[in-house]
Amino acid sequence: MKALYAISLLFGILAAILSGVHGVGEVLQDGSPAGVAIDAFGSEPFTGAACELGTGLFGTSQNCFPAMTILTFLPFSIIGILTLIFSIMLGIITIQTYREGEAKVPDVPNTAPPPLKSIPYKRGQHILIGSVLILLIGGGFGAPIFGLISTIARYVGSR
Repeated sequence: MKALYAISLLFGILAAILSGVHGVGEVLQDGSPAGVAIDAFGSEPFTGAACELGTGLFGTSQNCFPAMTILTFLPFSIIGILTLIFSIMLGIITIQTYREGEAKVPDVPNTAPPPLKSIPYKRGQHILIGSVLILLIGGGFGAPIFGLISTIARYVGSR
C-alpha cells in the first residue's frame, strides 16, 4: 500500500509542476485567448519561433504546450496566475493526502446528503477535482492525466 501512496504522490507532484509550467507560459503572454483552445506559450519556448496553427492538438503546435481554458474573457496573465495558484493548491493537496495516508489517519465520516454520502472522504477525489479544475483553467492536458493516475493510485492504495 505504501508503494501506491508513493506513486500517487509522484504523479500528483508531476501534475502540479506541469500545470505550473503552463501557468508561467500564460503569464508571459500578452492579450486574451481567441477561443477555448490555447497555447501556453505564444512562441515555441526553445526556438523562439511563432506557433504554427494546424500542426498539433486542437490546431496548435505541440511545442507551444497546448491547453484549454473556459476563461476566454480574461487576459492570459490572469489565466496564468490562476493556473499557478491552482497548481500550488494541487501540490499541497497531494502532499497532505500522502502525509495522512502514511500516518494512517482514519477516514472521516462524510456528512453530505445522499447520494454524496457514500463517497469516502480521503480516497483521492479531491485530487481528481483539482485536476479537472486545472484542465478547465489552462493547465494543459498532461497534468490532469497525471492527476487521474494519482487519484487511481490513491484510491487503490486506500482500500
